[in-house]
Amino acid sequence: MVDPLKNGRTPEAQAVRLERVLVVAGELASAGGYEAVHMREVAKLAEISLSTLYRYYPSKDYLIKDVVRDELVRLRSDIISRFPTQRSPHERAANVLVRAFRGVRRDGERGFAHAAMSVDRMPLSLDAPYTRHLGIDLMDIMKLAAWGEEHRISKTQYQALDMLQALWSSNVVAWLDGGLSIADVDDRLRVAARRLIEPVSDSPPILNADKANRPVSS
Repeated sequence: MVDPLKNGRTPEAQAVRLERVLVVAGELASAGGYEAVHMREVAKLAEISLSTLYRYYPSKDYLIKDVVRDELVRLRSDIISRFPTQRSPHERAANVLVRAFRGVRRDGERGFAHAAMSVDRMPLSLDAPYTRHLGIDLMDIMKLAAWGEEHRISKTQYQALDMLQALWSSNVVAWLDGGLSIADVDDRLRVAARRLIEPVSDSPPILNADKANRPVSS
């Protein structure tokens, strides 16, 4: 008997197939890093045709990018359900960074982190029909933890979060290269959060959050 959620064409069936694809790709990445994720192998293990997989994602880079986004969605949900208990915004932002670093160290291995960092700076295509969670990134989650859902960040707060996100990536890469230990990365993230967030914690909110995306005039 054909399982309608496995082979059907309904939105529910497509969502189930997509979830299988992301799980399989994440497992392959965890086992062997970026190079271990092959579209043909993903299609085989997820039990879908290769052509269907390419309809979802034009390349494995886009696929891995969405796997990382899924990890961020889980992190955001975890932050909401187990909200950081630290008293200051910079400590709560650091908590997010440390938990995100823990999240890419799946099973204590470097594979998933390697895959995630390999596509870290790749722009996310709006043309990919099944790309999800476009608004989720580390900055969004740090803002939530530091100041709350309704807070409208100032330009300086946006810049601080943007710098922290970049520092998080560079520290993960340094750990992958063997230059930093896990404890080193955690310590550096906490120091960076304190130095960047603490001075701007009381910055006045901007009237339009979209203005935070504009570059600073020289």
